[in-house]
Amino acid sequence: MGRLFVLRHGQTGLNRERIIQGPRLDDDLSELGRHQASRLGDALREQGLGTLYTSPLRRARETAHAIERGQGARRALPVEVVPELYEMDYGRFAGLRYDEAEPHLEQLRDAWRMGMLAEPFPGGESPILAQHRVRPFCNRVLAEAARHPVAVVGHGRLNRVLLATLTGAGLERMDEFPQANAAITELVVEDGQASIVRLNDTAHLDIAGDGAFA
Repeated sequence: MGRLFVLRHGQTGLNRERIIQGPRLDDDLSELGRHQASRLGDALREQGLGTLYTSPLRRARETAHAIERGQGARRALPVEVVPELYEMDYGRFAGLRYDEAEPHLEQLRDAWRMGMLAEPFPGGESPILAQHRVRPFCNRVLAEAARHPVAVVGHGRLNRVLLATLTGAGLERMDEFPQANAAITELVVEDGQASIVRLNDTAHLDIAGDGAFA
């Protein structure tokens, strides 16, 4: 039985200000976010990670390197950047405050729950296109997790796509997988099938910090 950890990056300054980012805004971790990333590294130190993958965006890479440092000098854990793991493109919503965009976002989430998964963010990406770009990685990481524990550092919305794909739940259910900053979602992998045993766990964090989107 294999194990797979899907992780969200630590808080950024824009998360703190409740600004929607996506891939168009590539902010650094905030002071709180760096603390969260360090705590994430501590929490994963004894998990025997064999591979650590990350989104190419700076906030995810900073978090991944904190996890790498958390392994200690005795154990090398290279960080591998996966270009396909960038956050979903929020299009014209990027740069808006959540409260400004929320009525439109709620309409989109309703459409997705009803199966209209080709409906994109205005000027941005749809869930079905995001799933199309990450599906080969999902297949690859399921096979690899059978050999050794694997961790993936991603984003609030993209991680929902990943989890809906990895578990076979379907994109209509992706909002059943909440993703707080620096949260841990742990899956067990057996016979090519993944199931969640720990969802959106932030017990390792001693200071709270969250953002609904990436």
